[in-house]
Amino acid sequence: MAKTLRQDITGLRAIAVLAVTLFHIDHVMLPQINLFKGGFLGVDIFFVISGFLMTMLIMRKGGGLQSGDFSLLKFYQRRAKRICPALIATLVFFLALGYFIFSPEDLKNAGREASKAVLFISNDYFAKRAGYFDTVATDKLFLHTWSLSVEWQFYIVYPFILMLAYRFLSYKNIGRLILGCTVLSLGFACYYTTVNATYSYYMLPSRAFELLFGALAYFYPLSYFQNQQGSNSVVARYASKLSPAAVEAIGIAIIIASLFLVSDQQGWPTLAAVPPLFGTYLCIAAGNQHSWLRASIFQKLGLWSYAIYLVHWPLIVISTRYNGELQWMWLYLVIPIFALGALMHYTIERRRSYGYKFLVVYLLLGAATFGVAKDGFPQRVEGTDLNIFANYGGHSHRETAQIIHLGNLERQPDFIIAGDSFANQYTSDLMERDLHVIGILLSGCMSLHNNYAFAKEMIQYNGPEYPQKCINHHLQLHKAIKEFPNIPVVIAQRWAADVYPQNIHVRNNQQTLPSQEFNNIIKQGIQDLALDLKGRDVYVLTNQNLFTPNSPKYGNACITLHQLHNPVSRAMLNSFFCKLSDAYAPTANFPINQVIIDTVKQMQADRVMVDANGNGSIHYIDPSKEICDQDKCQRFVNGLLPILSDDNHFSWAGSIAVNSMILKTIGVEQGRVRSEFNTPPQIPLDK
Repeated sequence: MAKTLRQDITGLRAIAVLAVTLFHIDHVMLPQINLFKGGFLGVDIFFVISGFLMTMLIMRKGGGLQSGDFSLLKFYQRRAKRICPALIATLVFFLALGYFIFSPEDLKNAGREASKAVLFISNDYFAKRAGYFDTVATDKLFLHTWSLSVEWQFYIVYPFILMLAYRFLSYKNIGRLILGCTVLSLGFACYYTTVNATYSYYMLPSRAFELLFGALAYFYPLSYFQNQQGSNSVVARYASKLSPAAVEAIGIAIIIASLFLVSDQQGWPTLAAVPPLFGTYLCIAAGNQHSWLRASIFQKLGLWSYAIYLVHWPLIVISTRYNGELQWMWLYLVIPIFALGALMHYTIERRRSYGYKFLVVYLLLGAATFGVAKDGFPQRVEGTDLNIFANYGGHSHRETAQIIHLGNLERQPDFIIAGDSFANQYTSDLMERDLHVIGILLSGCMSLHNNYAFAKEMIQYNGPEYPQKCINHHLQLHKAIKEFPNIPVVIAQRWAADVYPQNIHVRNNQQTLPSQEFNNIIKQGIQDLALDLKGRDVYVLTNQNLFTPNSPKYGNACITLHQLHNPVSRAMLNSFFCKLSDAYAPTANFPINQVIIDTVKQMQADRVMVDANGNGSIHYIDPSKEICDQDKCQRFVNGLLPILSDDNHFSWAGSIAVNSMILKTIGVEQGRVRSEFNTPPQIPLDK
């Protein structure tokens, strides 16, 4: 392909890889800057380029359909030689590095991702799990391989479409067919983004129009319109007045403007994709022989672009996972990204002699990724895996929206705890204390007397029956208080969650309410506890104020380095990675907490919870008081285990001190309190 690859397109690759690399660094490590809002368009630009080149390879005279000697086998061989060597080298390199620095769980997850990337189905794998930039996206080492899967799936289908079209249609009508398919795919993408934004982002049907924009540049280059000067076409009339350099300049200007102006906040792709794609089309269609994109720096970056793209995201993930000062880490990261990309280009990519021996190697190494995915080699970790105590609930899932019994069932129930994941975060420690707790738990659900709200993405993870579970959650609490009288009731919700105000409903008619009413709805919901729980002792937990500006995985990953005794892990511990000296993090300011506190105090003053027998009370508990002092909060337990397991939930270890405060407040014995973390957990964990 080197002989047919135009230098202006190589320069366009440089713009694309710079855009996507700087965007990811900016988005992950410098979110407060948010300079390259549209930097993710680098992937879209790559798609257009790929669509053009694939169309050229299939249709051209000399090795293509127009000369009658197109070989489907040779087409796939060339694609495999271009994509697979660098891909498998990237997967193997970072999995090998992960063997020395990742926990078994993290290595196992990376192996799963690698196995899907080897099969070019990682886009479907990630579409079922998370959005590209949700809170757990940076846990995924090979998330970026989704775009390679989209391209490969396109390579499988596209040649057959063109071969069939070439058999029955003229060259002009094939171009018209491609134009029609582009419009249809664009329309589908815009629609499907409103239905399922995550799937629309990752899957070929809603991305096909981007690749087909490149095909349009092949069928409708600038010269096509300039050759129609005698026609009445408005496009031809304007095209005749523009030089290739001017058309390319317009295209580049559109691309650059899009990088700063376009946003994916409403999902992607949408109609907003058209300007940058059209700009890319103009650059390719212009065919400018004197393009400034031919400059040496753009040619080098363009040649290295694929390798840079492959290595940049894993390096960002690793840096995010092991470094607490992300705002400075990018300074150390830019050079390794481009250096490693250049090294891979010259050692792996430049070779084109890969044959069937490489196919065997690819299959063997691909099979090895499945082995890594099986267990993550837990024998590498010495002693008890401390990540259990650094994770949310020890990875336990007890959220059924039904009444469940937790802990020592041989004793009488101690209290009821109800809510979403902010209730579940306390349960592992409560169970290990040998208490008997009644739980009504459902992650992502706020179920009140008159209203309910849930995180929409929970339907994707839990199925279409999830909304009904959320509706019934409060009814299960009613059932529990009747079944277990005279024990305290603890309500714990993520009151400050952004997802709830966006999707709050009236219980009786399922009417959706505006988000600006959320605070009043919460106030009313707490006041309605007097209707539901009158005569009971009720305790409402406010949201913890601990805010971690650094990577959620930082503490967990550094724990593993302490337990992996090898030269690589020791080197990372002794470098600028994993400096756990910062014992404090800033407090957050959640206005909803004050709403809760004021509401509870007023209810106390009005004695609304007291029944005819003089029983009943309501109180609030502020978890932050146990771990925060004024504007500073602890970050670690015993100087190593993180208080939070992610950006908002307590880790198992972090929940212990707060649980002790809760139990003291509600009048329940402390039970067996864990003070050391060198022994395995004493309760079963459902992973």
